[in-house]
Amino acid sequence: MIDFPVTGDPLCDRLGFGTGRLARGSLANAEATIRFAYDLGIRYFDSSIAYDHGAAHGALGRLVRNVPADDLFISTKIGLFAETYPGCLELYRDAGALRGVVHECYRSLHGKVDLLQIHEADSIVWWDDHPGAYDEDYITPVTRVIPGDAPVMDVLLEAKRLGVCTSIGVTAVTARPLAETVRHLPVDSVMCAYNLDPVFRGALEHVLPAARERGASLLAAGVLQGGAYISRDNVDARLLDWPAIPERLNALGRIAAESGLAIVELLLRWALSVNGVDRWVLGAENPEQLEETIGILRRGPLPRDLQAALDELAVPGIESGHEAKRWLAGLD
Repeated sequence: MIDFPVTGDPLCDRLGFGTGRLARGSLANAEATIRFAYDLGIRYFDSSIAYDHGAAHGALGRLVRNVPADDLFISTKIGLFAETYPGCLELYRDAGALRGVVHECYRSLHGKVDLLQIHEADSIVWWDDHPGAYDEDYITPVTRVIPGDAPVMDVLLEAKRLGVCTSIGVTAVTARPLAETVRHLPVDSVMCAYNLDPVFRGALEHVLPAARERGASLLAAGVLQGGAYISRDNVDARLLDWPAIPERLNALGRIAAESGLAIVELLLRWALSVNGVDRWVLGAENPEQLEETIGILRRGPLPRDLQAALDELAVPGIESGHEAKRWLAGLD
């Protein structure tokens, strides 16, 4: 497991700040928000070379240059090539290209890469050269080809051996494929997004046991489902694939109305009572939003009755994540 830095602040020592949402604003806003997170006491920052075509790294690099490096823990990711370089999916299987991306992570973060992760490690394109791997109808699950002859693992292990990073990990937004991936790879951490909240429990059902078998840290993100729980207008295919979701969303609204608390407060404070998560990665679009989030979390865990009411919303066996049903069908 990773030895994260601690400040003595019990709340901030459970949190990480994710820079993905900062791509929606200006570089000045990104830098100000990251610095505000640091001033609040957060020391773990999560990013990706793909966020806003590298702009998130630029903003995070400014913090690295201006505070003691030992005060920080920086995690980043390689991947999302299909979005960053359309038509260049072969990058996933090209060791030379991957080394170039790792070098750019190291350069843009001024040599401060504590954790280097595979972005969406449940994607078949990291692990398989089968021509169908790039076809959306190719449903062979990653668990049938992993670990295989994977250049990405050679590159990450090389980076760790050379001191480019101190730890390596995997991330994904589907829990069961991610759990099986962890069982096959020598990683130090695993980040599961959008699968640990009152409804979706895949991170606890599948990823946490696999992480502990591996001796890896568990990182969780997306407790607000990217805003989908807050605004019904935001609900996307990640959720609506499952018939149980509208009912659960309605129940969540009723709990909020009866408690007098906003849904965002219910979800954030619910997370404080979840055992097994080594760091919750939370995002914000600006300093004001981050200040509001921390203020809510400072109120502590929910009362037991509210916690129990939210726990009753859980639906075992379902997963949030694009094409989750497709993945699960391939696993069964």
